[in-house]
Amino acid sequence: MAVSEKQVPGDGRAEGALVEDEITKAALRSVCFDMETLATDAGSMISASLFGGLARSGALPFDLSLFEEVISASGRGADQSLAAFHAALNYDPATAQTDPTPESAPQADGPETLMQGWAELHSKIDLFPTSTHAMINAGLRKTVDYQDLDFGNAYLKHLGGFANSNPDLLETAAKYIANAMCYDDILRVADLKTRASRHLRLRSEQDIPSGEIVHITEYFHPRAQEVCATLPARLGAWTEANTRAFSLLDRLTNKGHRIRTDGIIGFGLLWCVSALKPFRRKLLRHRYEAAHLDSLLKTAHKAAKTNEPLAIEILKCQRLIKGYSDTHARGHSKFSKVIAALGILETRKDAADWIRRLREAALMDEKGEALDGALATVRSFAT
Repeated sequence: MAVSEKQVPGDGRAEGALVEDEITKAALRSVCFDMETLATDAGSMISASLFGGLARSGALPFDLSLFEEVISASGRGADQSLAAFHAALNYDPATAQTDPTPESAPQADGPETLMQGWAELHSKIDLFPTSTHAMINAGLRKTVDYQDLDFGNAYLKHLGGFANSNPDLLETAAKYIANAMCYDDILRVADLKTRASRHLRLRSEQDIPSGEIVHITEYFHPRAQEVCATLPARLGAWTEANTRAFSLLDRLTNKGHRIRTDGIIGFGLLWCVSALKPFRRKLLRHRYEAAHLDSLLKTAHKAAKTNEPLAIEILKCQRLIKGYSDTHARGHSKFSKVIAALGILETRKDAADWIRRLREAALMDEKGEALDGALATVRSFAT
């Protein structure tokens, strides 16, 4: 993605047609097709298929054999590069697969006792309308992977409060309750960074053969707030409330740390942090997140009694909260501002539409200037 797309707090991806239109405007002649996929399928890098696209365009007065000689002389990986080159050269849009078959959900695996518990838990999905099963299944898998079977059971209990709602509200609840329960904390980050699947993905993305040695450096910048959140709830709350203790902790921790996870010390450190996962419910961060989820559900249930579309938009506001550290703090601040506007909007017929507008405004820029402008409009309704 372009830097301008990455900077947007929400989904900043530009429409494909718009991107292609801009390319066409900037180029004398454009040659556009999915060269990345062609290169990946050939076991090569995109430079090879881009080279094929260049040869295909006829922009350079060189014979095809000269292009092939350049690739053949590159040495290692020349056969794969030639395959990607020819794939791009012979690409036919008419026969290209435009709708790839979606990947099937991974099958759960583990000890027999846990698999029995998973089967019993998974069977409860049948109590909900069929049209919502896919989303509930995804939410259940996410919460169980995040914590354990009891956490997944708690997810279904929260969802049960919306069981008699219309399918749209139930499906929205299934998505955003799971997202709220699976918050990003230091334990989660450490867990993901030490999983074998992540290292396999990094190797695949960088096209690194299995025999090659790889060095991985992770960057962390925890604030004192994150450290307190990882402490037992009472100790963490005391540390936050004690100015001197918190200030000392901030001086010790509020700095960037680079950790090499390709070695036993760095990897072992993160693994030990991830091993605190069974104690997550006793930590201060979980207390905060549980209180947030409880407040969100109460607000949504209250709205659902008279205005289900409004309840849907309220639940979708959970999208504003993501990440940890400063990113999480900014998202929570925006979320609080949007929900606070309900006091003015909840009696209006267009309340759902206005909450949607406020949420979209909050996602437009990091500083929240668009949200402040939209909130000013909402406040004018009360005058």
